[in-house]
Amino acid sequence: MVYSHSQVQLYKQCELRYAYKYIDRIPVPAEASLHLALGTSVHGALEFLYKEVQRLKVPSKESILEEYHSIRNEQITKIQEENKRSQLDQQQVADFAHMGVEYINWYYSTYHPFDQSIVMSTEEKVFPKLDDDIKFRWQIDRIDTQDDTFTIVDYKTSKRYPKDTDETFKDQINLYGRAIKQNYGSKFKKLIAKIVYLHLRNEIAREVTDEEMEKTRIKYSSIIQEIIKKTQRRSNGDKEAFKPVQWYRCDSCPFKMICPLFAHNYIHDEAVNLDDMKPTTIKAVIDEMAQMAYEIKRLKEQKDSYAKILGNYAAEKGYKRLYGNENKVIIGKSENYSPLPEKKNELESKLASENMLDDVVDIDRFKLTKKFKEHELDYDQYQDLVKKSVSITAQRPSKLKEKEIDEYMDIIGEE
Repeated sequence: MVYSHSQVQLYKQCELRYAYKYIDRIPVPAEASLHLALGTSVHGALEFLYKEVQRLKVPSKESILEEYHSIRNEQITKIQEENKRSQLDQQQVADFAHMGVEYINWYYSTYHPFDQSIVMSTEEKVFPKLDDDIKFRWQIDRIDTQDDTFTIVDYKTSKRYPKDTDETFKDQINLYGRAIKQNYGSKFKKLIAKIVYLHLRNEIAREVTDEEMEKTRIKYSSIIQEIIKKTQRRSNGDKEAFKPVQWYRCDSCPFKMICPLFAHNYIHDEAVNLDDMKPTTIKAVIDEMAQMAYEIKRLKEQKDSYAKILGNYAAEKGYKRLYGNENKVIIGKSENYSPLPEKKNELESKLASENMLDDVVDIDRFKLTKKFKEHELDYDQYQDLVKKSVSITAQRPSKLKEKEIDEYMDIIGEE
């Protein structure tokens, strides 16, 4: 099986979007944006530059910019064709074009005459193996060689550095390194990764070690094995094998209208008959249930506040009961005991010595449920030992955002 870095990243962001795209293969328009056009155009211009360098020529900056504009014009035409319903902001188009020119100007003046090392290849396609039957698909911007050292070069047009906690780029470079080692391991002793941040006018280089490459291999192999298992479950009819995840890119997701998190917002209201109510609609029931939940929460908070006030009053006066005009309350204490985490083993030993361990130790049903839900335990093997109950309920009501209301009204208007 052959996977790509973008596939794995999509799975990590939203499992269901991955399933729609790579398993169900639901067709969507090709993604196009000014950001992508900028990256594609600059990468293409630098590829042109180093192909000339490979032929022992040093092209002029003007010829590189000419190549950049040629690729960029193709990209802009493509975007316009795919977005016929909306006009591109011409100021934004000009701004992105200017950024690309500035990137190339900086790069040319910084690295000219491009003799820091020998260019071995550009845009090389590689297929590093993670396991016997799992391969990755990559395209490396550039591979340089100098003496006993190979250098992987990657260009980024990002406007900020990745956070130290974000291992995406690091993983990418480590898997690049694994591919280089598998293909050319006998030709070098040292492997360097160099990321050129064009917008930030800087490059960051580090050595790629065997230890890091192996750690990343294990990490991605584990993720892909997880994908394979869930794919099999989906193929066998388990439509919930891949979970939807709400995150900031949901608004631009091409599958939003069929995603179970959002699909209902795109349909007309539907009538429903409830046992003890007059005919109503689904949306009306949702709103009324939500209002009940808000009121219950408010009343519970108020009840807890009253209980505390009355408890303090009774303790001060020495009362065990308090009386209203029509009701009374009993004053009591609520006690809970839980083991200190660092003393848990000691507590278990002491309870066992007093033959009380079985009286107080219980299986954690929440952790047990989690094991079954995540398929770490197979219910079929435990169905004689555990009780399974499933209920589907509406939970955690929240107010609609204005954008969600507008989207629903747009759909109603279109239909």
